[in-house]
Amino acid sequence: MTAPVSEAHRVHATNEEREAEALGRYLLGSGPSSEEIERYVRGSRVLFPDAPRREAAVVEFALRRRWALPLLDGACGLVEPDALLRRKLILMLAILETSPGRADAFEPVTGSRPAVLARLFFHAAKGGLRCLAGLAVLPIARQSG
Repeated sequence: MTAPVSEAHRVHATNEEREAEALGRYLLGSGPSSEEIERYVRGSRVLFPDAPRREAAVVEFALRRRWALPLLDGACGLVEPDALLRRKLILMLAILETSPGRADAFEPVTGSRPAVLARLFFHAAKGGLRCLAGLAVLPIARQSG
């Protein structure tokens, strides 16, 4: 895996690079490497050249208010699975998942059956709460653009 992006580079980053950084951190809890960011920027330019204003507003809202990203992800997954935010997350997820240095992050969870079930229940409950909260935030995010 290549080195994470330096602080100096972040100062001069493009919107797409900042987007890649935010989405990577949201998905895995750590910033993507410069190579992963580069792959995201290239993919994003090909796949999303002209986003509808309303959908772009949701992405921009989530990036300006990072606390809203998981909420909007949950809400869009529930009511708009093909939303621009979800498609951008899927692009970043595909890039991270195919990066050899990140393979361990995508290994199955191990443990006793009760422990795995408890973890599954916890994540399902957390996801459900995020969806509900996101449904309240989504109309605000759409109008922010």
